[in-house]
Amino acid sequence: MTEAHKRSTFSLILAWVLPVLVLGLGVLGTIILIQSRTPPKRIPPAKVIPLVRFHLVKPTEHTFRVETQGTVQAAHESSIVALVPGQVLWVSPKLEAGVRVKEDEVLLKIDASDFQTQVVTAKAGIAKAERRLAEERKEAQLAREEWKRSKEKGEPDSLLLRKPQIMEALADLSAAQKTLEQAKRNLARTQVKAPFDGIIDSRLVDRGTWVGPGTPLFKVFSTDAVELRLPVRTDDLAWIDLPRTLSNSVEKTLYPRVRISTRFAGRKAIWSGHIVRMEGRIDSKSRMAHLIARVEKPFASNPPLFPGLFVHASIEGRRMAKVFELPRMALQEESYVTLIDKENHLHRQRVEVLKKNRDTIIVGSGIHPGQRLLLSFLETIVDGMRVRTSNEEPAPKKGEDK
Repeated sequence: MTEAHKRSTFSLILAWVLPVLVLGLGVLGTIILIQSRTPPKRIPPAKVIPLVRFHLVKPTEHTFRVETQGTVQAAHESSIVALVPGQVLWVSPKLEAGVRVKEDEVLLKIDASDFQTQVVTAKAGIAKAERRLAEERKEAQLAREEWKRSKEKGEPDSLLLRKPQIMEALADLSAAQKTLEQAKRNLARTQVKAPFDGIIDSRLVDRGTWVGPGTPLFKVFSTDAVELRLPVRTDDLAWIDLPRTLSNSVEKTLYPRVRISTRFAGRKAIWSGHIVRMEGRIDSKSRMAHLIARVEKPFASNPPLFPGLFVHASIEGRRMAKVFELPRMALQEESYVTLIDKENHLHRQRVEVLKKNRDTIIVGSGIHPGQRLLLSFLETIVDGMRVRTSNEEPAPKKGEDK
């Protein structure tokens, strides 16, 4: 074997044997390291007891209130129309929107010439009817005297005594009197007056306008009172003590009180009123009942309670003793709360929710005075779960439990 051939054989052996040898030594070293390593010391995780806030249950006396909204409307609003035809000759300076007027104050005059003529004509008709009646009665008296002189037996004929003629004359006189009354009424209607103390809402005609019966002249609303149509849920009616008979004969102190508020002229304004009646049907679309609130003398306050204002209304309802007013956040799943017992364990409890407000709930039963209710949010609540409250010591460290 030549020298070159020997070197080639040796190189081939090194190329195959050396990698296998290195790989084997690496595997052997890994096995030795794995077998000789020390297992890590197990440290149990620290048990964290959550810190929570609570509410201490206390009984209270509570007046139920129903919150709603509505628009103010005038209690009485009239659209005044002409009752006789004619030309408008005079318009009062007060017949302008926003001006106050008194009951029976003349605000507009229609040309009365034709109606004055009708009055004169009707008086002449009465005079003619009275003359004819007097003549017929005189003729009847003469006819009776002549019958007596004739010594005829029996009773004289009614036609002979002119009884039908007298009755006709009486009817003509009554008709003439009614015609005069009608003429006087028409003459009075040429002066259009305010139907009540109120404020002019709008004027619809001006001087020189010709109007006929039924032509709108102006609109006016009363100042004695305003009303509000307030929608409420039918469930809320359980907390409002409506009088059985809602009428003017019922003492106002028996009507539920209403506190009305809104922002007006840059500040909060408040008025007081009463619920005076409930509408006779439930709204078929909203399923709401509508109560009517009334505020007396709305323009005597400062600021006035103007029709058209959109306001918030708080209706004073029934007053109950020994109920519990709780924060809204204490309620879970519509009718449950979570109690914290003396050992600071959690327990779910069903309660009787009487009413839900925006920030609070009113509970009638299911809890007792002195109990603590969970207020803090916890992702998971398990019955019997341990918690800490703000008056406890810090949580134990590294698995220690108290």
